[in-house]
Amino acid sequence: TPFWSLFDQKASTWVLQADQMSKPAWFQSSMMQALNPALVMILIPFNNLVLYPLLGRLGVKVTALRRMGMGIALAGVAWIFAGMLQLWIDAGDAVSIVWQMLPYVALTLGEVLVSATGLEFAYSQAPTAMKGTITSFWNLSVTIGNLWVLLSNVSIKSPGAQ
Repeated sequence: TPFWSLFDQKASTWVLQADQMSKPAWFQSSMMQALNPALVMILIPFNNLVLYPLLGRLGVKVTALRRMGMGIALAGVAWIFAGMLQLWIDAGDAVSIVWQMLPYVALTLGEVLVSATGLEFAYSQAPTAMKGTITSFWNLSVTIGNLWVLLSNVSIKSPGAQ
């Protein structure tokens, strides 16, 4: 749930941050959201064909729990990047929206490591009679994360919003 509450704020808090960044006139802040599915399509094959085999050759056993742990850590790193960008913005610096790609890459890599891995792990570890229930609990954790974002966004408003 903490992962999903961090992840889902990219569609709210990060869009508001992008509003404060320099970008071409034709570019809408919400267009940064298109990075996520594009990165997912790039990172899944990259992980399976390059990253995991490389780590295996280096002697690092890539287990499901390690992937999920790294994914959660990357979500935290993404928010550190976003916080650093906000500090630049608050200092009055003109920050290009291109810099926002950094937290998007870290967060999306975290998503790739957590989402499919977590669902697969939960399903594979559940007894046959409980597989549907465990899958439901996984989806419930995503829902709770989404609700947390909804509730926390009540306090966040775009400048000029009523």
